[in-house]
Amino acid sequence: MFCCCGALAALALSHMPETVMSRSIIIPMRRRAPTETISPYRRRKHEPEGNALRDRLALWATAVTGEIKQRLDSDVIDIPEGIADRDADVWEPMFLIADAADGHWSDTVRVTAVTHVTAYKDTGTTASWGLRLLSDLRQVLSDDNAMFTAAILDALTKIEESPWGDIKGKPLTDRGLAERLRPYSIKSKLIRIGSVVARGYSRGDFLDTWSRYLPPASL
Repeated sequence: MFCCCGALAALALSHMPETVMSRSIIIPMRRRAPTETISPYRRRKHEPEGNALRDRLALWATAVTGEIKQRLDSDVIDIPEGIADRDADVWEPMFLIADAADGHWSDTVRVTAVTHVTAYKDTGTTASWGLRLLSDLRQVLSDDNAMFTAAILDALTKIEESPWGDIKGKPLTDRGLAERLRPYSIKSKLIRIGSVVARGYSRGDFLDTWSRYLPPASL
């Protein structure tokens, strides 16, 4: 039986962990405006309609399972240019389902995929706080070999339009910085700058992570 594994969609009103973002098809949401109206959902009224749709989908899925499995076995999946690696892993099940649905769905899902992936890459520093932090830290550290944590936090909050000065009403702390860097195996340590010794971060500790997660720095 064909199974779509992993997170296919994530509904986000705020930031999510990078591990979730990079494995999801992101559907941005925003609060409804006072002038916008919606039809209320009532289970007693809409449940029969929902159940009927569920049953139709189940029958359709059963009918196309063989076709989808054949495409998987023969590796005949048209993946658009620009969608690779983890993006391809996330979108591939959607391509298979759309191809089985036929009609306009094959083209629609691929146009949608390219649009979403391109938008995520273009706004990577805002789409993911993890990537945003790495990018901002590369800007803050610049050519410095090391900086104290306090100086890094101060510089981060001064970056224009950065989120670091107001995270749930409070600025980013040393503990918050450490927690956000832990997934990348980057830790603070005692460093010496001149005659002063305090906890901070070395630029060298970020180089490998920057090369893996960020595009090359602009020259």
